[in-house]
Amino acid sequence: MDSIAKRAGVGPGTLYRHFPTRDALLAALLEKHYADLEDIRVSIEADEPEPAAALQRWIGALGEWMNAYEGLPEPLRAAWSQPSSVLMPTCQSLVDASERFLNAAQHAGSAKASLTGRDIFLAAMAVAWASSTKNADGNAVAALQEMLRTGWVARGCP
Repeated sequence: MDSIAKRAGVGPGTLYRHFPTRDALLAALLEKHYADLEDIRVSIEADEPEPAAALQRWIGALGEWMNAYEGLPEPLRAAWSQPSSVLMPTCQSLVDASERFLNAAQHAGSAKASLTGRDIFLAAMAVAWASSTKNADGNAVAALQEMLRTGWVARGCP
C-alpha cells in the first residue's frame, strides 16, 4: 500500500483513509469492471435464447473479468473464505448470477442437476487462476474452459 501511495503521489495516510485495506482498494478498482460484467450479463440474458450457450458465455465473461488485473483470482479466492471481506458481496453477486444461468440450463436439461452457482464461480476462478500462471500457454484458457464445459453438460447434450 505504501508503494501504491508513493506511485500515486499521495501520502500513505491519505491512501489508508480512503482504502483501509488492500481489498478495499481492489474493490474500488473493480467497480468499473463489475459494471461492465453486469452489462455483459444483461446482454447474455437478452440475446441468448439457449440456456447452455448462455451459461457458456457467462462462464467466459466471468473468467475474463477475473483476469482483469494480474493476480486477481487470488484475492477473490481469499475473499471467498472470509465472509467479512469487502470483496465478498461482489463474489456473492457473481455466484448468484452463475446460479441463475445454471438453473436455466438445468431446467432445459442441458446441465447436471448436482451443480450449483458456487461450483460454476469457483471453477471459473480456477480457470482464471490457472490461465494466468507463467506455465500456461496460449491454449490454456480454451482447453480449461472446454474441460469445465464438458464437466457441466448433461449426457447426451451437444
